[in-house]
Amino acid sequence: MSIPRVLLAWEQGRNLGHMTRLAKMSELITQRNCEPIWVIPPAWLAHPWIGCNRCHPAPMLRPLKASARAGGPSLGRPDSFADILLAQGFTEAQAVLIAVGQWLKIFESIRPAAIVCDYAPVAQLAARLGNIRTMQLTNGFDAPPVALPAFSGYARHSSSKSQSVERLSDTIRSVSKSLGSEVCLEEYLAWPRRLSDAIPETDPYGTRADFFYAGPFTLEKVMAVPRWPQASEQRAKHAFAYLRGGIASVGPVLESLRIAGVLTCCVWPDATDMALRRYEGSCIRIDRRPVKLNEAFERADVVVNYGSGSVVCSCVLAGKAQLMMPMDLEKSMFARRVESLGAGITWTPHAGAVATSVDRLLSDRSMKEAAEVIARRNSPMKLDQARDAAMDLLLSSSC
Repeated sequence: MSIPRVLLAWEQGRNLGHMTRLAKMSELITQRNCEPIWVIPPAWLAHPWIGCNRCHPAPMLRPLKASARAGGPSLGRPDSFADILLAQGFTEAQAVLIAVGQWLKIFESIRPAAIVCDYAPVAQLAARLGNIRTMQLTNGFDAPPVALPAFSGYARHSSSKSQSVERLSDTIRSVSKSLGSEVCLEEYLAWPRRLSDAIPETDPYGTRADFFYAGPFTLEKVMAVPRWPQASEQRAKHAFAYLRGGIASVGPVLESLRIAGVLTCCVWPDATDMALRRYEGSCIRIDRRPVKLNEAFERADVVVNYGSGSVVCSCVLAGKAQLMMPMDLEKSMFARRVESLGAGITWTPHAGAVATSVDRLLSDRSMKEAAEVIARRNSPMKLDQARDAAMDLLLSSSC
């Protein structure tokens, strides 16, 4: 008897979070005696976390900005996930139709018993049209509620944006009709069931009854051990920082921590050799490699991060106060949600001196208390039960 196959589909997103989620999902699938097969962006095909599993390049849509340079339509600042879809090329029905057709050929070749989509909007549409059992693996952002307008209030009152909304809807309808089906934008957004690597309190759209909230997917065994500077004072505070960007964006917060004498373990994948030398011998120790978050949070008194959904959620579950420095729309939504619950601070370049936010992070105990309350509501057992229920739904009749 052949082993049932589960296809892991990933198209968009460039950071390690997607690899972490899919690698953990691959483990869970293997534990249930199914074979995971990866179909992911070409740049990640050789990643060591894939191991000996089969892997194929995913069909990729050309981002809209590329066609805009050639005289095609362009988009302004994204206001919602729908804007992201448009920027990824969902305004071009013919291009989407070709990509959907490529995914359907992959499905026909692999013949998966089920599909897991992680930020794979075209694969998700193809799976819907192919009527294949599917689950979306998401942090919530790329699975907006159907009742939510496709764009923000501002965008709904912009004629150019309104036309883009219609183009997105027309693309979904046109592609599905070309393949002998009738799927509208609302049906596309409502399908399939969702397994979230978040908790209800960090869902950017608020708690949803039809989600399986399983908490962050982590791979602690392949991460480095966090390294801390030597303590010169017994009572010195500890901070864990996970940052991205150049020295212009990261430097101010590190300087604030240095001036405050906070012993800081900093993960900074973009750190230059010059930055490493700059902080050598100081109270800040920089590592380019990802580290074991659980160990880092256990020792840290406070956390500073760039708004990554998995880091933000892990921090809340560890009961730690955090300063979030979001880099884009998605991360801003996570940060605002946590801030609204009193468990963290959002800082942007328009918010004034970052040192003021760092001082508040170090002195305001109410944020830690708010995070601890949320953590108690989301016990590891509760999160594991949600994950197992989702896996049962996806695989019970397949594996």
